[in-house]
Amino acid sequence: MEPSGLYIRVSPSIFAELQRGPLTVKALLADDMLDDDRVLNLGAMWRAIDSALAGPAPSAPQGPFARIMRGGTALGKADVAGYGPARFVTPEEAVQIDLSLRDMGADAFLARLAPVRAEGDPAEEKILPAFLALQSFVHRAAVAGQCLLFAQV
Repeated sequence: MEPSGLYIRVSPSIFAELQRGPLTVKALLADDMLDDDRVLNLGAMWRAIDSALAGPAPSAPQGPFARIMRGGTALGKADVAGYGPARFVTPEEAVQIDLSLRDMGADAFLARLAPVRAEGDPAEEKILPAFLALQSFVHRAAVAGQCLLFAQV
């Protein structure tokens, strides 16, 4: 099964608990500490959005698009779901990523997606709505001054 991209918006205080260690990303998700508005699971659409925004894997994350798709800084060494540690971007980085994502409209995203899309991918039906959900999710984090966590699950 292919990994999916899971994003979590957390306050700086919860993020500090994650950094200190008593709280883990697994526990955060398992204990239902977050309401649905603070979690975005892109499912299998993550891979297509990643390719369109960040370029072919396994290139090193560079620029705001790569940072949101492949994570920022590793959060410890604990493996979340077999794909390595969760990664995070700070509230300041979330603002930079938000500005870059907001500058990209649906047509520009689809143009970036076209060369990397596999035959039969449901671009406009599923991938574009997932991208728009990511745009909105990052914007809410930026406005609220929240950190963004990313994990492949």
